[in-house]
Amino acid sequence: MRWLVFVGILALLVGSGDRLQNGFESWIGEESDPRVEAAIELRCANDPAPLRDDCARELERDFATNVREPEEIVRRHCTRFTSEWTLEVDEPSTICTELYGGWIQG
Repeated sequence: MRWLVFVGILALLVGSGDRLQNGFESWIGEESDPRVEAAIELRCANDPAPLRDDCARELERDFATNVREPEEIVRRHCTRFTSEWTLEVDEPSTICTELYGGWIQG
């Protein structure tokens, strides 16, 4: 009977490993990557409220499992390619200014 309880507890810990790690990191005060919040804001901000929450949860899960990198989303938003055919964009967004000091030129 003790083995059954032990195996059940072990299965719960293994099944919720990412959530436990994220909870522990927030509990000890480890700083999160500012690109995570920025990527979620950039990708999900224009969605209606219920879809925005789902979008944010999916992105957080993808970032935690390394399926996606927040850096990719933020760099794509903050990169401006210059050529003779492109129009000049006035000001970089606040996110780009905070993380990169302005537009990333490509």
